[in-house]
Amino acid sequence: IKISDGENIAYVYYTRNSYNYTIKHVEENTGVVLKTITDSAKYEESIDVKELTFTGFTYVRKSNETIKISDGENIAYVYYTRNSYDYTIKHVEKGNESNVLGTDTGSANYNDIVEVKSKNFKGFTYDSQEKETIVIDTENNIATVYYTRNSYSYVIKHVEKGNEENVLGTDTGSANFEDVIDVKSREFKGFTYDSQDKD
Repeated sequence: IKISDGENIAYVYYTRNSYNYTIKHVEENTGVVLKTITDSAKYEESIDVKELTFTGFTYVRKSNETIKISDGENIAYVYYTRNSYDYTIKHVEKGNESNVLGTDTGSANYNDIVEVKSKNFKGFTYDSQEKETIVIDTENNIATVYYTRNSYSYVIKHVEKGNEENVLGTDTGSANFEDVIDVKSREFKGFTYDSQDKD
């Protein structure tokens, strides 16, 4: 500045430095990172910390509302919890899915894995299942296990009343569990139908 009797002033100009900042979206309790946002901003600039939407998670809180950019650590955390959803495992007769032998129900957190297991049902044998596990989603957490009806043999004895050792004839066959077999009388020379112990 060459001093005069006028205005003796000079300006020295500076630019604000830029610094990186990080916003981490994490699952509360586990610390699993759902998303990390990194960017940069000018010194002393204020950055709004906003929650995001994640499928299967609910926003809980944030460590701070804004980040005021400094030459130190510029970081904020946004916390979420994992949602819980219901699931159903249906045990049905193969080919007759309306015959539900049993159901297992419960609830689990989003992305949890539920093992689909077969069960024992009287008169039925495990056949197959549509999936080995249910990976819990926001909806349609259903699995089906299929069973086939067992086959069993039966005998109808035609005997002399009062002398059951005298077997006049037998009817044999096989049928599926819970099928109904009609018990009918037959004609035998020298004998007349009397009664039967079941229909």
